Amino acid sequence: MATSWTWKNFSKGTITGSHNTVVTTLNVTTGHGARFGSSWPMMAVVWNSGAFPDPQDAFHDSPSKSENVKITGRTADALTVVRAQESTSGLDMTDTGQTFQIMGVHSAAQIGSETLWENVKGFGCTGDGVTDDTAAMQRAIDHAAKTVVHLRLGLYKITSPLKIS
Repeated sequence: MATSWTWKNFSKGTITGSHNTVVTTLNVTTGHGARFGSSWPMMAVVWNSGAFPDPQDAFHDSPSKSENVKITGRTADALTVVRAQESTSGLDMTDTGQTFQIMGVHSAAQIGSETLWENVKGFGCTGDGVTDDTAAMQRAIDHAAKTVVHLRLGLYKITSPLKIS
């Protein structure tokens, strides 16, 4: 049975409806809006996923097939956005035969404020290269469940295998 992971530092949704290059509200599939949380602003990329499964491919191969936007708010499944950010142009999403997706990236401040990651030092890891951090690291992993475990800069001494389940 495949495990379904929820990555909490990224938010991804499928855009619904037809949107020209200047609209400031992008609607996403029912239920996808909640994936974007409530911390703003959030930078995001919109791309034609029918032509390019990966947004990076759209940006590099055909920049006109992707657009950077700034999400400034959300009401249910409607994202309020500022279009054409970071030297990109407004993406024409009026071709109803194509699929468009949006993927947002939470900033480090947003991740910290929403406790979307677990800092291993909060579980007793020292990261000094001398102290055995194995038990503390395992506690962080066990507690984190499906959040991101964050390793601050340091040298962590691990003396036995860590179990991720």
